[in-house]
Amino acid sequence: MIKSWDGNQWWPWADLGAQIPFGSKPAVTAWGKERLDIVIRGMDNAIWHKAYSNGNWYPSVTGWNNMGGVVSSDPAMVSWGTNRLDIVVRGTDSKLYHKAWDGSNWWPSPTGYTSLGGYILKDTTPKILSWKPGRLD
Repeated sequence: MIKSWDGNQWWPWADLGAQIPFGSKPAVTAWGKERLDIVIRGMDNAIWHKAYSNGNWYPSVTGWNNMGGVVSSDPAMVSWGTNRLDIVVRGTDSKLYHKAWDGSNWWPSPTGYTSLGGYILKDTTPKILSWKPGRLD
């Protein structure tokens, strides 16, 4: 469910069609005017994505794109510029995993993730931020 403010009024609650594990939290970011991206951990422990752009939901109001993976945390997401998204999650092996949208492709693939190694404590969600284009922390 989502509630929206358009600068003048609140819009009614809208059902976006997703089911997430109890206590799970979506990650949301915007890379520009009238653009919103949402990623969630689904009931299948895969990451799912949808976008809002210029008045339309993609792939549809209730549809979501499967981003693959089998994860053990909620996703974290950031944008450091137009057409750029970076997502991090904790894998089932407790390592940090990353995927990115570069404006035309998901890297390393639509359903793949790159291991960044390390060890993420159980029951924690990794965080990601950017304070300038090309910089992720």
